[in-house]
Amino acid sequence: MMEDWATELAKDDIKNTNPSRIGNIVGSVININPLKISILDGNIILQKEHLYICNSLRNDYIRQFTLQNFTGTTNSVNDGGDNASSHSHNINSLEGEIKFTDTLKIDDKVLLVSTVNEQTWFIIDKITKL
Repeated sequence: MMEDWATELAKDDIKNTNPSRIGNIVGSVININPLKISILDGNIILQKEHLYICNSLRNDYIRQFTLQNFTGTTNSVNDGGDNASSHSHNINSLEGEIKFTDTLKIDDKVLLVSTVNEQTWFIIDKITKL
């Protein structure tokens, strides 16, 4: 009988000293500048010093691009001029920059992953519930 009592006490002690991790979680953007994310029904507010964000979610993030071997087509509407006609151009390569403008907005839902100690959080991407 004594062993059962000691075993139960040890299990309770382990349960109390090793709380379960939050793990991956959905957060809600509540402020943009400075960035703040609400988790656990608003019980915890993560501020920018706790957060890392993927570059593609940053406001006005600029990326380089290269398009290769494609055909561009114009018509009289977008080519302009009185005698314009539809025609195509084969383009071997085109390089440039693209700026992301559809970044985080208030009320966006985001997927968050934490470090083991749950003091630092990584915003993986915006998400949508189906």
